[in-house]
Amino acid sequence: MLSTKAISSCLAALVLALVLALVASVARADSSAVAAFGQLDIALFDLDPGDGIDPALELSQLERSGAAYQYLYPDAGWPPLREERVSGIGMAALADANGAATAVLEDQSMEGEAVSTGSGAYTALLTDSFRFTLTPYTRVVFSAVTESAVSAEAVQSALAVVTLTGQAISLGESITFESTSVRFDTGSSIVPLAIETSSSALPLSGDVALRGYAYAASVSPVPEPGPLALFLAAGVPLLVAARRRRRAEPHPRRARSPGSCRARSHLARAAGTCALVIGAAAWPGFASASSGSASIFDFTYELIDLAPDDGITPSLIFTVQSAGGTVHANRDTFLGNPWDESRALAGYGAESIIQAPGRAFVEMDADGAAAGALAWRGAFAASGRSVHDFTLTPMTHVVFSAIADLLVSHAPNNRPEASQASAGLSGEMSAAPGQRTQFSSFVSLDSPGHSRRPLAVHAITGNLAGAGTLMLDANAFAVGVSPIPEPPLRDMLLAGVLFGCALAIARRSDGVNRGRHAERAARAA
Repeated sequence: MLSTKAISSCLAALVLALVLALVASVARADSSAVAAFGQLDIALFDLDPGDGIDPALELSQLERSGAAYQYLYPDAGWPPLREERVSGIGMAALADANGAATAVLEDQSMEGEAVSTGSGAYTALLTDSFRFTLTPYTRVVFSAVTESAVSAEAVQSALAVVTLTGQAISLGESITFESTSVRFDTGSSIVPLAIETSSSALPLSGDVALRGYAYAASVSPVPEPGPLALFLAAGVPLLVAARRRRRAEPHPRRARSPGSCRARSHLARAAGTCALVIGAAAWPGFASASSGSASIFDFTYELIDLAPDDGITPSLIFTVQSAGGTVHANRDTFLGNPWDESRALAGYGAESIIQAPGRAFVEMDADGAAAGALAWRGAFAASGRSVHDFTLTPMTHVVFSAIADLLVSHAPNNRPEASQASAGLSGEMSAAPGQRTQFSSFVSLDSPGHSRRPLAVHAITGNLAGAGTLMLDANAFAVGVSPIPEPPLRDMLLAGVLFGCALAIARRSDGVNRGRHAERAARAA
C-alpha cells in the first residue's frame, strides 16, 4: 500500500505532466530558407589564336523546373507528404497552417523558398540545366550570381544551397567541375559562383547546371516537454512503488570459431612438356601489365581586383601548407580492402611499395603531387594530397590553376584487369559568418590512353576577407591478371626446361655410347 504522501506526490506529478504537455503542444522553433540565382553567364577564351578557329559555344536547354515538397517529419525521406511541380516559367506552391514551400521560375532568375511555422519540413528545389559543345582549344568560364538567406532558430533547422556544376566525357576521360554556396546559419549572402573547363584538339561536349535547394523544419526544444512530462508521470509512481532492482543477467558470449585456413592445392606440378606449352602460351603476357599514373603540377594562382577604387590591394597569403600520401598493395588477391600492406607519407618526399608482382608510389612537393601503380597480378594503389590554407583580401577574385597529367594502360578485354588515374583541385572558403563556398575540378581516366589537361577553380570574396583551404590531389589504381606462371617465375621455368632438355640429351647420348661399346665388345669376343 502506498502512503498518502506518496499518492499526493503521484497526483502532483500527473498535474505537472499535463501542464507541460499543453506547453509542448505550442512550443516550436520556426525556420525559413531562400535560395535564388540569376541567368548563366558565359566567357570564352581562345587557347590557340593561330588555329583559325573562332571560339564558340553551342548551348541548348535540357531542363528548367522547380518543385515544392512537404514532409511529415524533419528527417523524413522520399516520398514526400505533398508535392507541386512547375516547368518553364511559373510557380509551384504548397502551404498549410504548418508552413509553406514555393519555387518561382522567371525569365532571368529562379527562386525557391521554404518556411516552417509548425511541424514537419518543407523543401524547394530548382534546376536550370544545359547541354553544351565547345570548339577545339577553347576555354570557357560559366558564372552566375547567387543569393541565399536563412533564419534558423536551431542548428540545422534551415539550409540554403546553390550549386553551379558541370561534367564532360571525352575518349574515356571524365571531367567534373563544381562550385557551391552553402548558407547554414541565420543571415543572408550574395555570392558569385564560377567554374571552367577547356577543350583540346577535339570539340568538347558536356552538361552544365544551376541548382538551388531551400530547406526549413521546425525543431522543438531538447529535451521535448511532452515526453519529459510523460517520463516524470510514469517514473514517480514506479520509484515510489519499487521494492528492489532487478539485475539483468549477462548473456554468455558466443565462442568464435576460428576461421578456416585456405585449402592448398594438391594438384601435381605440370610435367616438362605441359610446362613448356604453358610457358610458350604465357610468354606474350609477361611484357604487359596494368598501370596508372597521375600527377598535378605547375600550381599557380591569379588575383582579380573586383573594386579597384576601394584602396585595397588584392593579396593572397598561404598560412599553412601540408602534404601526405598513402600506398597500398594486395599481391595475392584482387580485393582492395583489406590491403595486405599499406604505408603512409607525412610531409613532402616519397613513399613506395615495391613487391613482386607490382609496385605503388607517391611523391609530394610544394607545387604538386604524383602517384602511380603497376600490377601484373593483384591490386596496387597510391594517393597524394597537398593542402594549402589561405586568406584572401575583400572584393577579390582568385583563380587557382594547375596541370593534370594522366596515363593509363591495361588490356581492355582482359577483365578484371583495370587501371585508373585521377587528379584535381578542390577546397572551400568562408567570407561571411554562417556561409561557405565549396569548389572542385577533377579529371579522371579509366581507359587506356594519355591525357594532359589544365584545371582551375574560382573563389570570390565580398566586403569581408575570406579564409579557406585548397587541396591538390593525385590518385592511381591498378589491378593485374597476368597469366600464370608469373613474370618472376619465367627464368625459373626456362632454366628448368633447358636443364631438363640438356639432361635428356646427355642421358640419350650416354645410352647410345654404352650400346656402341657393348656391340664392339661382343664383336671382339
